[in-house]
Order: sequence, then structure tokens, then C-alpha cells
Amino acid sequence: MAAHSAIANLKKMPAGILSALREGRPLDDRKVRALRAFAGAMTVTRGRPDEIALQALLQAD
Repeated sequence: MAAHSAIANLKKMPAGILSALREGRPLDDRKVRALRAFAGAMTVTRGRPDEIALQALLQAD
């Protein structure tokens, strides 16, 4: 995750979000929660998430 953290810092991601992601803590931002869940689905399904996971990401606005 070190490379991802470096990119997040370059993109000026708030430190609170980055630390919550690293530590597996709850996130306040609905979009970031949806992105975290989708990334997990991508990992578990080896890049083939189901329609439910995709729709959850797309509907998080």
C-alpha cells in the first residue's frame, strides 16, 4: 500500500481518509466507502465484480 499512499498524498487526499483506509476504520464519506467496497470486490473476484458491486459504486453520489 506504500505506493498507493504516495499517490494519494500527491493527489492531496485528506490524511484522515488515508489513515482510515490503512487501518480499516469506518469512513464518513459515502463515495469513499463505496470505492473501498468495490476495490475489495475487485480483489475477491480477481477483477470480475458482479453487477451488484458495480451498481453500488455507480450509485454512490
